[in-house]
Amino acid sequence: METKITTDHFELVNDIRSSLANAEKNAIKIRKFNAWLLIISIVTSAATTLVTAITAARGPIVGEGPSGWKVSCLIAAAFGFATTVCVGANQGFRFSDRGSRANECAGRLRSLDISIKTGTKNWDLITKEYEEIVSKFPEEIR
Repeated sequence: METKITTDHFELVNDIRSSLANAEKNAIKIRKFNAWLLIISIVTSAATTLVTAITAARGPIVGEGPSGWKVSCLIAAAFGFATTVCVGANQGFRFSDRGSRANECAGRLRSLDISIKTGTKNWDLITKEYEEIVSKFPEEIR
């Protein structure tokens, strides 16, 4: 089955390719942000453990006496707070789910684009599938 691009289909093809570019851009952006949040949470969690372990084993890491203990505890608490914020943001904003959806959307659009290039689907099927993608993934193609 041959799919020829006519002037009537040109706008649809442009919309599909524009949506694909947006979905790929969103997937990359989400993946990078998710990775940064995970890296920061791992590093700050490790720093919390290190500060508390050193403080417990040797005493305050900064200063001496009660003020040194306060500063050491404050440093550990700040690292712990950063860990909590990063993990909470990652879970609360569902970056893993959103990344998966963006990748699925991009994959379906990529498949549709290949179908157009190779002529393996007729225009009715292309239009129907694109409508389904737009309906299911409105945020991913913006």
